[in-house]
Amino acid sequence: MKRTHRIGWITLFLIIIPILLCAQTRPNRGMNNCGSDTQYARMFNPGTIQTTNVIVEKVETFTPQKGMTVGTRLIANKNDKIVVIHLGPVWFINNQEIQVEKGDTLEIVGSLIEYEGEEVIVAKTVQRGEDILTLRNDFGRPVWAGWMRGQGKGRIN
Repeated sequence: MKRTHRIGWITLFLIIIPILLCAQTRPNRGMNNCGSDTQYARMFNPGTIQTTNVIVEKVETFTPQKGMTVGTRLIANKNDKIVVIHLGPVWFINNQEIQVEKGDTLEIVGSLIEYEGEEVIVAKTVQRGEDILTLRNDFGRPVWAGWMRGQGKGRIN
């Protein structure tokens, strides 16, 4: 009986350890498409960067393209006009010190693009008061590209 018990534990160990190792070496399996090498990310146009002051009406999630990780976007009011602002992947946005909420007054610097037939702003920076959350560089490269590997972090200036 003791030998069978030991074989059971060894079998369990041999099955679980490889699964755990694979999960750790590929933390974003299926989500590696949220960097700067996707068609969606290439929509960012440095030539259309603008500064916009808005009041947040809603923070919601969306999927930018089929197969991509879920993103965060804002529905905001700019001079009584609704504006949609794309921030970045939920997993990244939720790990930042700045958490945007309904009613926040923000200064958004971002690229005005056409997405699914509508104009949206892909945010480069989000400023609330003195706090600035940097999401992309001047060329649109997301700061989260490589973030899970410790190569970049969103930062508050």
